[in-house]
Amino acid sequence: ERLFLDPNLSLKKLADRLNTNTKYLSQVVNHCSGHNFQHFINTYRIKAIEELIREGQHHHLTLFGLAQQCGFKNKSTFYKVFKDLKGETPNAYLKSQLRGQTDA
Repeated sequence: ERLFLDPNLSLKKLADRLNTNTKYLSQVVNHCSGHNFQHFINTYRIKAIEELIREGQHHHLTLFGLAQQCGFKNKSTFYKVFKDLKGETPNAYLKSQLRGQTDA
């Protein structure tokens, strides 16, 4: 299941789904990933966006449209998280991917 695609996913929702409590789940996420829950989930969301771009499923959507499909609700949050995780803006990433596809 790709629960991270749910824009309303919360620590509580996931803990309930896993039949555990939020404190334990938070500790596990922090210990295993070295990051808080939101960062952990956003990492999966960015990977999903990268996957859609690689598969060429981005042509009919804006970057924020892709972000919404992958669980982001807020445009500025998406851009900030993307840049923090990838080291470049979503636009720069998309251009580099398109260049790479034409070079191949």
